[in-house]
Amino acid sequence: MDQDVEVRKRPVHNTHQQGWNPVTVVLVGAVLVASCIAWYFNSQLAISHVALQQLTAASHEKQTQHAKAMSIAKHRIEGLELAQKTSSEKEKTLEGQVMQLHEELTNAKHALHEEHVKSLRIHRDNVDLHRKLKIKSEELKVLEAQTGQFETEMNRLTKAIHKVQGEVQHDVDAATDYEVLYKKQKEQQQRQHKGTNHAASKKSNSGFKESVVSQASDVSEGSTAVIRGHGKVQPHSHDAWQQHGARLEAEKVISAGKEAGVTAAVVDGNAVVDDSSTEEEAATVASEGDENSDFSEEELNDAV
Repeated sequence: MDQDVEVRKRPVHNTHQQGWNPVTVVLVGAVLVASCIAWYFNSQLAISHVALQQLTAASHEKQTQHAKAMSIAKHRIEGLELAQKTSSEKEKTLEGQVMQLHEELTNAKHALHEEHVKSLRIHRDNVDLHRKLKIKSEELKVLEAQTGQFETEMNRLTKAIHKVQGEVQHDVDAATDYEVLYKKQKEQQQRQHKGTNHAASKKSNSGFKESVVSQASDVSEGSTAVIRGHGKVQPHSHDAWQQHGARLEAEKVISAGKEAGVTAAVVDGNAVVDDSSTEEEAATVASEGDENSDFSEEELNDAV
């Protein structure tokens, strides 16, 4: 029965109709359009699939590059952080050095100021010393002039002293000669006057003895004044010519005394006369000469 129903439902072709059925045409057109759309979308899908694959590959590449860039950036950031840390430490170190340098600079400024003050003080002292040196140089010039005058005066005094010392030495030599002569004549007269004529010669020559003693004492005083001054002429002494004249006069008197039998001499600046009476009288005369002498044997040695 189903087959009958199905058969009944089948369309019956009209043999009398010619051409295409519009429905069929629409259906066929729809199928063609759908096929075209399907092919278009299929081709677009393939293109899209290729593009997706390319985009996926590009995305993977981009992700890889991004990962590399991120790794590089991470390493760079770590390096920058390390550099920043190092820079911070260096900055702290530099700040400490800057503080130390600032302190040293401050100390150097203070030291420079002190040195400047010291240099000013030294300059002032140098100016004072220069002024004092100039004054001292002027004083030195004056002292040099005075020294020249003093040396001239000293040369003059030295010449005078040498002259006086020569005269004194001559007097000392003469006194020594007189002493030797006195001893010799004393011995000779002791031998000659041991006889009976001792009293007569004593009486006849007593007056002449006093004159010889007086003149010899004057000569002794003149020599004593020169010798006592150690070569310097004293205010009460005779000058050189007067001393020489007195010395000649004493020699004349002594020569006259010899002719008369009276021995006289100037011994160490003392007037000594011997009339050959006795040794006691000669000692008395010598002691009188010692009392009239103005200098000692030590002073005579110092003068020589």
